[in-house]
Amino acid sequence: MIIQHLQTKNTSGLGNTKEYIVLHHTGTGEGSLQGVLRTLQHGTVSAHYVIDTDGSVYALNTDDDILRHAWPSNRDGRTNLNQYSIGIEIVGPLPGFTDAQRKALRVLVVDLMGKYSIPSTHLIRHKDIAPRRKTDPDDSLWADFFPSYQAYQESYAAVQITMGVYEKLYTKEFAEQIVDWNTVIQDIDRVVQRVTNPDGSININELVYFIGIGLERAAIKIKDKSFV
Repeated sequence: MIIQHLQTKNTSGLGNTKEYIVLHHTGTGEGSLQGVLRTLQHGTVSAHYVIDTDGSVYALNTDDDILRHAWPSNRDGRTNLNQYSIGIEIVGPLPGFTDAQRKALRVLVVDLMGKYSIPSTHLIRHKDIAPRRKTDPDDSLWADFFPSYQAYQESYAAVQITMGVYEKLYTKEFAEQIVDWNTVIQDIDRVVQRVTNPDGSININELVYFIGIGLERAAIKIKDKSFV
């Protein structure tokens, strides 16, 4: 669930092309959500979304807003990613992230990638685009589940492919009756570990197994006539 906490103080207007998602970590010693919100509302920087330690997600601006969260920066020949990216701030002291934050981030990122056709390679960290200035997010964001950030990145591609297969097999409308997408995404870390190899590639056997579960659910629902 996204909590609307809209503000436009630091926007540079509309026109964000939404080609990238940039992850940030506040690193504040007290890990205070209210302190972070005050800074983002009244300071010189901002973000589109903020994820609190309990997994609550706050939307500070519309996705179309161009915000000051990634400048100066450099990526793919561009020197200012503000106008091309959506910024997500994860609240908390360094090092570390809560499991609730990891799960909430999964839900949000999968939603944004699907909505704007953002490839997994465009899910980047602040330190990737400003390596001499920034060190966030730290590696504990993915270290408990994946051997490298690249594997963590590519795991999102596995999620997209898995969901795409469901939709193609059953058609989107039927698939939504078979699978509760929110439940799947909320439990996505477990699912991703099942269908993703350590190097980030997709384990076809596990993917087939996961799809098979969907077929079983479909058969049960058809038998029970539990869908309209």
